[in-house]
Amino acid sequence: MFIESIKENWRYENANDDAAVKLWNAKADYFGSYDLEEVKKERFIQIIKENNLIDKKGTILDVGCGAGKYSTALSDDCFKIVGTDLSPKMIESAQKRAKEYELRDTLASLGKKPKIVITDSQVFAKVSADTPKDILLTSFSILFARYKGDLEELVKGAKAIESLNDGDTVLLSEGCTHHRQCDDIGRVKIPRWIMQHCGKRLNFEFSSGVEFPYDLSKYKMIVHCGGCTLNEREMKYRVKCAQDQNIPFTNYGILIAYTQGILKRTLEPFSDISCLLEE
Repeated sequence: MFIESIKENWRYENANDDAAVKLWNAKADYFGSYDLEEVKKERFIQIIKENNLIDKKGTILDVGCGAGKYSTALSDDCFKIVGTDLSPKMIESAQKRAKEYELRDTLASLGKKPKIVITDSQVFAKVSADTPKDILLTSFSILFARYKGDLEELVKGAKAIESLNDGDTVLLSEGCTHHRQCDDIGRVKIPRWIMQHCGKRLNFEFSSGVEFPYDLSKYKMIVHCGGCTLNEREMKYRVKCAQDQNIPFTNYGILIAYTQGILKRTLEPFSDISCLLEE
């Protein structure tokens, strides 16, 4: 239904709940496009703070919260905020925007800066942007590579993406057999990011669980998961198989960081390894 038609149906004499919900649902994307830093400068927010109307121990009830711009702007100044709105789309937008600022707000609210932030590799770009440069950053899969793999070998392996050509085959291997999602990281996201980075038409094959090919000769590159379900012996075996056959081997987190241009930063906790990127 067009906005003007919704407005007509929502006139006082014609008001009804369905028309109201449709109106505000239709405006959810617009209201959710606010700039948080600009909202914090609004006079309304300043009046609340100047008059000490809220404190760190208090709870705020935001009735008709819309896309949550005021709730989000005040979230650092209270213990809890509860938002309500008749529009489901507005609530969805508010929840989405709140999550976008969650890490940044958490870091800002801490009395002492953390030494390091460890994240899921799939959100590397966002977390890197929200984490100050003086705080170390890495991911679980990079830590796993250090703990029970061969981080140096996997960092070297990530560079193989630059040598891929049309028609080459890449193996995506996972240690577990989890239920596949519609935008699965191993079968959808990683292949997409690889092709976006190198601009080549590639073939992808997949293995999972205990299945790991003995003959790797047809692959130009192997990208493995972090290996959280595999023991150290199995991970080192797979890396060694690739080494013996001269096949570059890396893992999800290292490859994602490489394609997003932040690998050097994510390796800063390991000074002996980060220097490899300068070679």
